[in-house]
Amino acid sequence: MAVQALARGRSDCCRSLQLLEERGQSPDHPVLLAAPETRYLKCLFLQVL
Repeated sequence: MAVQALARGRSDCCRSLQLLEERGQSPDHPVLLAAPETRYLKCLFLQVL
């Protein structure tokens, strides 16, 4: 979801983005496959080209 939002915004500013790394919550907050909303923390490292 966050990556799609960045892609939409990127097209507005006529710049390219390179995704360097994507992180989520720590292992003590597991993501349940049956409940994707449990993946609630996101951190994206980007480079503007």
